Amino acid sequence: MTFLAGSYLWSEYYAQSRILLVRGSAFAITARYKDENNFIACDFSDGHIALTQRVNGEDKPDIEIDQNFQFSGGRDIQAGVYVRGNQAGCYLDGKEIVSGTIDNSLNYGGIGFKIWDVDRNQKGSTMVVKNLNVSNMPPAAAAN
Repeated sequence: MTFLAGSYLWSEYYAQSRILLVRGSAFAITARYKDENNFIACDFSDGHIALTQRVNGEDKPDIEIDQNFQFSGGRDIQAGVYVRGNQAGCYLDGKEIVSGTIDNSLNYGGIGFKIWDVDRNQKGSTMVVKNLNVSNMPPAAAAN
């Protein structure tokens, strides 16, 4: 896991990245990251996207959607996370895929990236973050 230094006190933002998953089958963009026990994340893996949150070390129930998503295999992925108030959403190719209400204690925190492989027999995961754009509104809000 890695995070963007200087983003710790951010509260409302839309972060979008172009990502290449070189090796591995899952990655996440974290938001409102305070520490390893307090954050939200948009988890992207082959087959599903989930909005997850951890509060005081406890994982809250995921809000997820299962579809025929394919992230491994070397294609560029445009993925993002949006947080405003106690609402959050996960974006793929500029479209909101899943959203929900997040715990009120997760009211600020930074941006980060996490990678792993669902297959525990695989050794090592690699992803390339080609860019990171942060703004105050997601694409759909900007179009309105």
